Amino acid sequence: MLGYNFSSFPCGTISIAPGFNFYRLYFIWVNGLAKVVW
Repeated sequence: MLGYNFSSFPCGTISIAPGFNFYRLYFIWVNGLAKVVW
C-alpha cells in the first residue's frame, strides 16, 4: 500500500525534475518487485 502510494509521487515529479528520470525508473522496478513479493 505504501509503495503504491509513493509510486504516483515520482511520476508527478518527473515533469518538474527530469533529472530524477533514472531514479523514477529504478523506483518503479523496485516497486514492481515489491508488489510481486507482497
